[in-house]
Amino acid sequence: MVYAPEYSGRKIASQMTKYMYDYKASSTNTEAINVLKYMLMHALIVHRKCLVKLCGGRDVTAWATVPSTQGAPRDNQRHPLNALVYPYMAGIPEIKLVPTGSKARRLSLDTFALAEEYNQSLLQHVLLIDDSWVTGGTVLSAAAAIKQRKALTVTAFCIARIINLDFCHQICPDTELFTSARYEQSYCPWLGKPHSLQECL
Repeated sequence: MVYAPEYSGRKIASQMTKYMYDYKASSTNTEAINVLKYMLMHALIVHRKCLVKLCGGRDVTAWATVPSTQGAPRDNQRHPLNALVYPYMAGIPEIKLVPTGSKARRLSLDTFALAEEYNQSLLQHVLLIDDSWVTGGTVLSAAAAIKQRKALTVTAFCIARIINLDFCHQICPDTELFTSARYEQSYCPWLGKPHSLQECL
């Protein structure tokens, strides 16, 4: 939904990056939690019809959040993101993922599994939600676990794309795209462009 730029080894980061690290460090950080709640409401409630439109008219039949992997500090605990997402998915069944491996920096079929057998009707369109995307390995591995159980469509939504500006400078000297972009209330996270909220009604 948003970029969260940072530099390696230097205390220079965007406000969004600080929110993400504050939220990860303490699930009681009120300011960071409120920002994440607002963004989740924006994507999952306000622009819900845009998600359906993006997926050819197929509404969400189930949802899941990406849990912590084995060996992570929150292993075997409810991930704080799950508690934030839950109120916005009322009436839609939840599919639970369980960690079966350690964190992967790339797609791995050994990182997650579904907690139980789920009716195929729930697996028509699964919305997979994660708090941040760094290399993409974790959310891709979670999506693969759901697809392996014959899910028809898996749509992944990440609140923040954490991007290392040192790396960006190596591949593209002009990083203005990531440092000058500002969050706009009219921006649709699904269609990738601003539009009137009346189009979501």
